[in-house]
Amino acid sequence: ADLRAAQPSVSAAQPMPGAAAVRIACLGHARREKGLNALHAVIDGLWGDYLRDGQAQLLVQTHRRKARHELNARVAARGAHGATPPLLFAPFPLDLAAYTALVRSAGIGLLLGANQPLAH
Repeated sequence: ADLRAAQPSVSAAQPMPGAAAVRIACLGHARREKGLNALHAVIDGLWGDYLRDGQAQLLVQTHRRKARHELNARVAARGAHGATPPLLFAPFPLDLAAYTALVRSAGIGLLLGANQPLAH
């Protein structure tokens, strides 16, 4: 099954559904050196109490198909979830106004880092 086709995406101005849900945003094009691999642990850690039941939603900004596929597979492996999609993807790049709207749509900004220092 093509998980990418079934996974919704978000526009920069799209508000978070459900008043009680919190959008957790990992913005700025998620990639390995920015801690992309840590998102699997984030999904697992937030699943039971927040993502599964729509208390929160993880929004990831990336254009990498492989990353989207892997994160979608992680969500699918966790099983059924409520009406609020637990994972959304935002397009990359965005112009300044659209990126600002995306940041404002989030209740929590998630900053990840790699476990190793970057080369200088």
